[in-house]
Amino acid sequence: MPGEEGSLMGDDLYRRLWAIRCAVEAGTADAETVERWDELRETITVIVESLRAAIAAAKPHERDLAVRRWIQAFVDDHWPAATLH
Repeated sequence: MPGEEGSLMGDDLYRRLWAIRCAVEAGTADAETVERWDELRETITVIVESLRAAIAAAKPHERDLAVRRWIQAFVDDHWPAATLH
């Protein structure tokens, strides 16, 4: 694995996602895996773009707070309080 990703190889979830990515890119993944991978990639892209927009809209000295507020809003929208740890 190139770059900083190598430091994550001890994480089981990361290794699984990396294996799926490699299979999708190599054309060896089944159709359902490819579909789910594409859905995951699209979802992550939307999330990252939204966070980047929140950071860009904030003044430099307020970016940390903007990120914290964005994360809190995301959690509030996507995880019911009963499931939070």
